[in-house]
Amino acid sequence: MSKHRFMANVSAVLSALITVDPATQKANPQGIDDVLLQQRKDFLRPSSLLAIVGLSDENDCSIKEYGQFYFAAQQRDPSNPNKNFHLPRARSECATNPNDKCCRSCGQDQSGCPADPNCAGSLDAKTDDVNLRCFDQKRRFGIDFLYPTDRYVTALTQPLVPNRTGELVPNPIFSDLDPSDHDSMVRDPSLVFLTYIVGVPWQDIARQGADGEQAGQRLVLRRRHDHASRRRRRGRRELSGHGEADDALRRRRRAGEQCGGVHLL
Repeated sequence: MSKHRFMANVSAVLSALITVDPATQKANPQGIDDVLLQQRKDFLRPSSLLAIVGLSDENDCSIKEYGQFYFAAQQRDPSNPNKNFHLPRARSECATNPNDKCCRSCGQDQSGCPADPNCAGSLDAKTDDVNLRCFDQKRRFGIDFLYPTDRYVTALTQPLVPNRTGELVPNPIFSDLDPSDHDSMVRDPSLVFLTYIVGVPWQDIARQGADGEQAGQRLVLRRRHDHASRRRRRGRRELSGHGEADDALRRRRRAGEQCGGVHLL
């Protein structure tokens, strides 16, 4: 996540450049982003309340920036920029048990596992939408391209975080990054808040009915029909001159008033 890179990545892993080895197609983070480190120092006043607010309507995730994990974001075929890129299929074991030792991508080394007919060809646009690659990755692709969530829990709650070599070092969020100023009180974890405003397009979760229409489409059409019906009824009342009388009668019914000796509910 970008928030982790800006606020909690320690200098040892804050890479300024990521290169890809053409022979292995593996990414290699290099250098230190001194500009971002200075921006972090200027921004993170140590005693302040830190509120992190994310706003997204997309299937969003944080891909590991080393090795071949960047393929989770690959949109074009590296060998043909005019062709869309789709990930290789996952082995059959992934569909029933993603923790199986043979659950892996068909594009990986298959040593120690039986031949799998499911490995013929790659996924397509229907089974591998580039905008929907962030969920259930191990089952769908045989690879988990993401950092574990405890990476971010640790970054937002703990005074120490691991660097690239696994060594625990001070967490910038809970450190005084500028000892020369007059603010030396380091924030407590209770002063760190994380919230997201997110939404899922109804097309991604709608169920398809027997008539072939998605449930979301039927709901939208039904609401449009109901709205149009109300407008037509309102128009007929206004033309007949009974609109105001009908509205008054409806209000009395709601209020449970007596009308003509009959209690209207």
